[in-house]
Parts: sequence; structure tokens; C-alpha cells
Amino acid sequence: MTYRLTLNEDATKTVAAMDARTHELFVLAALDLPRDPHLLGRVMQNTGAFTTRAHILGSMGFIVYDVDDISQTITVTRIIWTG
Repeated sequence: MTYRLTLNEDATKTVAAMDARTHELFVLAALDLPRDPHLLGRVMQNTGAFTTRAHILGSMGFIVYDVDDISQTITVTRIIWTG
């Protein structure tokens, strides 16, 4: 099962402000999310079919995302990128 990946407004602004190299690294990190969003990241909050997770990328930063198992959608809500 593959999930649809979306970004909310805040995450979109963060990605738009990234330089080319950082954007490339972010895209590479985000590519695995739609395949199995529950395999990656740590649970921050869980309410049934809706889970908020944080995918920690070592010293580069982390991606916070919501997983909706009913609509099979992942929404990136926050990106902290230290590079």
C-alpha cells in the first residue's frame, strides 16, 4: 500500500526557502515516507487511524508528519533542517 504525500503551508514555505542541495537531501529523505509511514519515525501522538510521527534524520534534522490511515495520506507539517 502506498500513501499520498502532501505538505501543509508551513512545510511548503520551509521547502521553498531551501537551497538546491538542502532541497535534494529533503526529497531523498521524504521518498521513503509513502511506502510505509509507520516504519519510519517515532510516534508523537496517536488517535486511532490518525498518527503524528517525527522522522529523525540524524544531525540533519527531522520531519514531522501526520499519517491518516483512512485516506492513506501523509501530510508533512513541520521540517526542522539543520543541514
